Amino acid sequence: AFNHAEKYRTPVILLADEIIAHMREQVTVPSIENIEIINRRKPKTGEKAFFGSKEVPPMPAVGEGFNVIVTGSTHDEYGVRSTANPIVHRQLVERLNNKIQTHVEEIADYESYNIDKCKIGIVAFGCTSRAIYEATENAEKIGIKTGYVRLKTLWPFPEKIVKKLAKSAEKIIVPEMNLKQIFYEVERAAESLTKVIPLNKIGGGELITPEEMLAKIQEVA
Repeated sequence: AFNHAEKYRTPVILLADEIIAHMREQVTVPSIENIEIINRRKPKTGEKAFFGSKEVPPMPAVGEGFNVIVTGSTHDEYGVRSTANPIVHRQLVERLNNKIQTHVEEIADYESYNIDKCKIGIVAFGCTSRAIYEATENAEKIGIKTGYVRLKTLWPFPEKIVKKLAKSAEKIIVPEMNLKQIFYEVERAAESLTKVIPLNKIGGGELITPEEMLAKIQEVA
């Protein structure tokens, strides 16, 4: 998360699942020597037009000899506010969007299984996604080829991998502990290549169980 924030000069939101606080299991803490640390790009001496064609401009700090202006308003390539110029605003918004959208493959993180040859696909995230392992295993035991995409990041949405699943699966199930949120992103990415089916459960903090997921797989298979 910190590396993405530094590399792409963007806020990164950690959506910590409440269930983590109640879990008891082993975790592997990597050695600090094996952790890559990415630092933000710094401007060169005398550099002024930071926000030109570069997707991710360098980031000067106060006291390093640069005229630092901190603003949330539309600004030009020099960082100067330009709120009344539509061309400048368009260039700014396109640059901010492109610096993420052109690096989706680097930023999006997911785990996938059997997405090329499955009859039923599952796309899940958060605590709900933990149930897909057992549900998939049990489905295959009764002869239903099942694959899944487990999302570890939600944005930018990994459309390519979901579309790949949609080309193979006859149906895609989206289990969520809400009233269809990621469902619509999956449906959009699937591009009508297959039918996307919600599996929703809310209230009382009860998780979607592997048994409930398996029952849904059997229902739609």
